[in-house]
Amino acid sequence: TTTMRSSESARLSRAATYDEWAAEIHLRDYVRRGAWAALAVLGALIFGGAVFDYLEDEQDFAEGCYLSLGLASTAGLGGRSAPETVAGRAFAVVYSLATFATVPLLLNVAANGLSRLVLTWIGCCVGFEITRDETARKQRRLVCVLVLLVCHILLHGLYVSVTLDISFLEATYISYMALSSIGIDWRLRFSRSRLAVVGTFVLVGMGLLTLVAEDALELYQIFKLEQEYSAAGRASPAVSGVASMSFKEDG
Repeated sequence: TTTMRSSESARLSRAATYDEWAAEIHLRDYVRRGAWAALAVLGALIFGGAVFDYLEDEQDFAEGCYLSLGLASTAGLGGRSAPETVAGRAFAVVYSLATFATVPLLLNVAANGLSRLVLTWIGCCVGFEITRDETARKQRRLVCVLVLLVCHILLHGLYVSVTLDISFLEATYISYMALSSIGIDWRLRFSRSRLAVVGTFVLVGMGLLTLVAEDALELYQIFKLEQEYSAAGRASPAVSGVASMSFKEDG
């Protein structure tokens, strides 16, 4: 058995094709689950927008979706589009309670599928060695996701800078504040074009943030586990099978 595992690891410790990467990490399953999760988030926003459109006379469907986005993402809307009727406020409370935890979880599943697809493509192009070392996998993804998150914020900062005619530094600060749940800046007044841009920015950004938190936590757990075994004077176990929460269990 040991010989078989060694030969299998040796076979996998090399640059691989796209099909080999996809088969090793069960890419198709993750992408399928991610697509369903993304559709569930979109459905929740559309449902919220339709209800707010029905309950609030001063809001149309697009504004209702914008309000739903602010509630579900906990980003807030900077004082805009707040419900005014008793029924609208009651629904806002129920909708917020129902989505503030479920939407980030769904975004994590969606971002997981998207990140695996992107990183599989990057791994093939760059020539990363395919490996079953869970620590190496988490480290790679954490670095790549952090780079994508920074680029995501900077790109939206450029959009805000051009739209509001402010400095790029201030616009980047505004973009980061939107993802930190402090709120979408009041200067980004509602419009249908901004609904698409800001909505995409917030949802994708939250998905990336959940991946950063997930990988950082799991790497910390692996580090603590190795420290415990080192202090006990024992050889570190195959932590890839102990601390993994995604590759082995979901596969």
